[in-house]
Amino acid sequence: MTSILSNLCCGCICGSYDDDDDSFHANGNVQHILTLEAWEETLNLKGKIIIACFKASWCGPCRVIAPFYGDLSRKYASSLFVSIDVDDVPDLSDAFNIQATPVFFFFMDRQELDMMVGSNKADLQKKEQVEFLTQKPEQYNGGISGSLVPTRDLRQGDPTSPYLFLICADAFSTLLAIAANENFIHSARISRGPLRISHLFFADDSILFAKATLNECSKIADIISVYEKASGQSVNLSKTEVAFSKCVSANRRREITATLGVREVDRHEKYLGLPTIIERSKKAIFASLKERIWKK
Repeated sequence: MTSILSNLCCGCICGSYDDDDDSFHANGNVQHILTLEAWEETLNLKGKIIIACFKASWCGPCRVIAPFYGDLSRKYASSLFVSIDVDDVPDLSDAFNIQATPVFFFFMDRQELDMMVGSNKADLQKKEQVEFLTQKPEQYNGGISGSLVPTRDLRQGDPTSPYLFLICADAFSTLLAIAANENFIHSARISRGPLRISHLFFADDSILFAKATLNECSKIADIISVYEKASGQSVNLSKTEVAFSKCVSANRRREITATLGVREVDRHEKYLGLPTIIERSKKAIFASLKERIWKK
């Protein structure tokens, strides 16, 4: 086992590195596990997400992802991030059958939630977002006890459904806002000033805004995937539509609709009896609404 570990790391040929490297701990709040006893003590923590990274001092990809792993430990401070050098605790590495580095495991209450092999930063952050959103500890009288893990979708008529729905919608909104703030998606300008809108929610319907590029639409698809896994809900693609501005080419439209798996429309239909797009002639658009009001 040790000979395999000494020659295999994910994504890169190993180089010559200083065995005393501490890059995993120089960035953020990452704790280093040196013994089996320390690992057992960590694993026994209740109501806390534990992310364990098995790494090696000679592994190039481990060096690459170390600063990012440290950044995640600061961003998700309520979780516990630890690192385990496969050469320092070989018995623990054998117990997990580690055959390549880096490898990331997600635990809570001694239960393995997920794992990931390799140094893909986007995949690692996505998995941490999912576990952070789904494995929320319950709080009773100021103390933490166990965890709240969703096992079914929201049921219509349940008195708690509106509150649970708002919590899920807020998480979805937060993911979109983070992507907009980090310029992964570009919001729609609604005035001559700096005010922009990345999304609008109407009950269980949503309108998302982004540039008509494959990168931005792929990012939206990733966010929807994270939200679906975290909330247990599913987006009905058969009822999902995409509308483009006139300057988007036909080829680009086909690529984006194929990426999102939705159909294209010239404009979205009315919502709650009101048009979703208002052009310059407001009189003609609202004439039918005015007529219905006067009939009442």
